[in-house]
Amino acid sequence: MPAKSTRKRAKTRTVRYDVAAQVARAAGLSRESLYRALSAGGNPSFATILKVTRALGVRLHAEPV
Repeated sequence: MPAKSTRKRAKTRTVRYDVAAQVARAAGLSRESLYRALSAGGNPSFATILKVTRALGVRLHAEPV
């Protein structure tokens, strides 16, 4: 059973890597830059956030509080 679990985790990591690479490419960033910007210690510029949201096909919406 552990071997199957290990394979599943490896496949999940591979899929995450591929998706991150696709999003980064669509945003005009390297995969490493995307990870760095979105990490817990990352401090992405607003331009980077906009590039990523556009690459994901979503729109930011601001409204008064």
